[in-house]
Amino acid sequence: MSKVKIQGHASGTGILTVTAPNTSTDRTITLPDATGTLLTSAPVTALNNATANELVTVGSTTTELDAESGLTYNGTYLKSSAGSSGVTTHSATRIQIEDDTHCGLEITTPNDKEQYINFSDPEGQSGTICYKHATDLMELNTAGSMRMTKGATVHMNIDSNGIVTKPLQPAFMAIASAQSDMAIDVWTGVTFTNEVFDQNADFTSSTFTAPVTGRYQLNLIVRIDNCDTAPYYTQVRLNTSNRQYNCIKDFDGMSADPSYWNFALTILADMDASDTVSVDFLQAGGSVQADITEQAFFSGHLVC
Repeated sequence: MSKVKIQGHASGTGILTVTAPNTSTDRTITLPDATGTLLTSAPVTALNNATANELVTVGSTTTELDAESGLTYNGTYLKSSAGSSGVTTHSATRIQIEDDTHCGLEITTPNDKEQYINFSDPEGQSGTICYKHATDLMELNTAGSMRMTKGATVHMNIDSNGIVTKPLQPAFMAIASAQSDMAIDVWTGVTFTNEVFDQNADFTSSTFTAPVTGRYQLNLIVRIDNCDTAPYYTQVRLNTSNRQYNCIKDFDGMSADPSYWNFALTILADMDASDTVSVDFLQAGGSVQADITEQAFFSGHLVC
């Protein structure tokens, strides 16, 4: 069996006393099966269960336990606080970093290494946030899909095939109502009352209003019946706050009035926030006989 040896220090004059506890139960001290120092004069950090589970340091020159400022464990989560943020901790929190001013979490490595935050489960499904210093690349990796939300509202989806959808990205399509005997020599608005879709609710009263500044793809097809060859021209336009985009036709020279004609426009338009776009019709001269049919489609979406 192993032997126990207690050896005094040649230069010391003090007495080492081992005192038994005041108990009727046997106590056992088991030493580790390795060479090492069990007690040291250097500071040692440990949990002080007697004082709200604070992380404490045993000082090198004192027997007092000096609390490490702001480091606590309440039985549920570990907290580092340099000042109150006024935020109520979420029930799922296990580590909290708090301050009453700027606050952050830093992960550092040499400049050719990678840093990770991993999210894993027992089935091996995981998600990773990774920064690769060698190529200055930030990666978000998941075994499934990704989603960006504000509260319960989904702003962007990326499915497992990499297909991106943005449920609130401005986009609309509307179908015109029939309008008979269009007026001549004056711009007349084309009425679109049947909305096929209107993401972000920016289309109303036949008018699209840009919610943000950007580039908008606008598309228009208008079928006009009972066209007249007598006018100087017939014109359909996309009328935006910044400028007008026109599609013009002169039917003069045709042997008879066309029964119908399609006017088509497509443009990548610059629009500022709160700018509007609508559709207008103009026949310069001739007879009041042209009809806007329900075969008229107005659509658009924010590109960038």
